[in-house]
Amino acid sequence: MKKGYYGLFLAAVAGFFGMTHSVQASTEDFGPKISHKAYLSVVENNYSRLGDKNGKIKGSTNDYYQQTLKTDGYYNHVNGHRYYSAYNNKDKWVGYIDAKAVKEANSSWGVGYSTKQYGSYTRKDWSIYDNKSFKESDNLLKKGNKTYQVKRYYYHFNGNMYLSLYDKNNQWVGYINKKAGGLTNSPWGTKFKGEKPISLNKNYPIYNNKNFHEVATGDKYKNKLVRTMGYYNHFNGRRYYSMEVNGDWIGYTNSDGTVNKKTNGVYQFVLDAAHEIQKKFGANLISGYREGDIDYYGTGHGNGLAVDLSVGTAEKKNDPVWKKNNAMRQYALEHYGNETEYIITNNSVLGDQHGWNPTDYLAAIGSNAYKDPTQSHRNHMCWHFNRPQDIFDF
Repeated sequence: MKKGYYGLFLAAVAGFFGMTHSVQASTEDFGPKISHKAYLSVVENNYSRLGDKNGKIKGSTNDYYQQTLKTDGYYNHVNGHRYYSAYNNKDKWVGYIDAKAVKEANSSWGVGYSTKQYGSYTRKDWSIYDNKSFKESDNLLKKGNKTYQVKRYYYHFNGNMYLSLYDKNNQWVGYINKKAGGLTNSPWGTKFKGEKPISLNKNYPIYNNKNFHEVATGDKYKNKLVRTMGYYNHFNGRRYYSMEVNGDWIGYTNSDGTVNKKTNGVYQFVLDAAHEIQKKFGANLISGYREGDIDYYGTGHGNGLAVDLSVGTAEKKNDPVWKKNNAMRQYALEHYGNETEYIITNNSVLGDQHGWNPTDYLAAIGSNAYKDPTQSHRNHMCWHFNRPQDIFDF
């Protein structure tokens, strides 16, 4: 049997036993190299990347699936297959690859892959491109906080993925780097952070899922403290809030049916928040809202609003009251962190947004603070909110 045909025989045996997409060959089987410069998109998995012309396996095309490589030439093998000599974008040789596993591309963008996904964008420092020469079309800030449909994507030779965006009217918007935002399978897009208290329009529906299944209207929560726990900029052009009441999720609603509780309602908001914790932890509200401390241990801050809640007096560290104070404090910071300036309890300051050292406070009230429960705050949680004009700022 001739040497070249022996390679074909081994390849046939390998195929019979299920070892597909590999080659057994000798150097002569490859034939001469034909110079050819092109970009290659890897479109098939499970093909071997050969490490030499004797058929040594270097790896699999799975390692580069859908990525764009480049070639400087190919070989027409005696077995009838064409093999490209391929390189990555670091100019590292990745092996000989069967032409059946790749497609030649017209540019460094590679071939386009069809998809039906959605991308949400808010960052203003990423550009949209009008063409594949990276001509900038517009800044995302001008486009607004939107969700677009992604119909095609490209794995560029530079290592980045670029998405082809369409708006809700099926008008092409441009190309954008995938790193600019989140990519999902839902027209709701990516959830963005944002917590604030709101009032609901009584006639607007509330949905319990993303298929717009209506379960209530805003009228059900007209006397409740409703908070947003994030929002979605839907592909349909509307914004939907995810909401909770007293820590329980109640659903989604269109932002058009909501009103921010701003300065005029901030005092009631503070009381509502205090009542929520009072009810949850069995605490006593020992003061209504009041103007915060004029002087916050020598800093001149702490001039927002404050409330005081008590569950009793901690006789010693880590007793049940001490622990409940900690639990109340942690709950307040988790649910009202955006509005809280600082909380003093159990002889310490937590949640301080200004980075001051709590020991400064303890020094200001004296070394015997723990002996005096009115000074040590071991008998209550003193909850300080930001100034009214600073509370709701997103």
